Amino acid sequence: MSITPSEIFKNSATGSEFRSRIIALEGEFPFESDDMIELGKEYFSRYPDSFSDRKMNEVHEGYAIARICILEKMLRGIEQAHKPYIREIFENISRIEESMQSLKKIISSEKLAEYYGIMDENLSTIMAEIENIPRGMIKERFIGGITKFFNVMYLIKSKICAEAH
Repeated sequence: MSITPSEIFKNSATGSEFRSRIIALEGEFPFESDDMIELGKEYFSRYPDSFSDRKMNEVHEGYAIARICILEKMLRGIEQAHKPYIREIFENISRIEESMQSLKKIISSEKLAEYYGIMDENLSTIMAEIENIPRGMIKERFIGGITKFFNVMYLIKSKICAEAH
């Protein structure tokens, strides 16, 4: 069995180290609801949270950790050489137009539509797993983390549809 995100998080000193180690796995890590719960427990052991003393930078870090894992699982099935372009689309929404144009220089519209389908299916699978997490702070971090992806996927689909007409 491959290493889990919670083990990687536990052994990563920083968010950027965690990100690098997750990306290196190329989406090949367990990420079902139980794995998400374990990652959440590890996160909350490092960053205890309470409603009376919220540290917003730690809350944002929790969303970032969830998004790193979600994105890499979404990219399963995408050619390795194209993943950096797609990561840029999701990580820097203010430059979505520019990032999509860069990607379009190396792949066809048909390939982009194919990638959209792969990512959409992967995103649905991830969302179903998140729905299986019991209500609470862990689920909240994953729900907060995944919402961005639905928004960006909508923008990507809009651009694909606009090009088709």
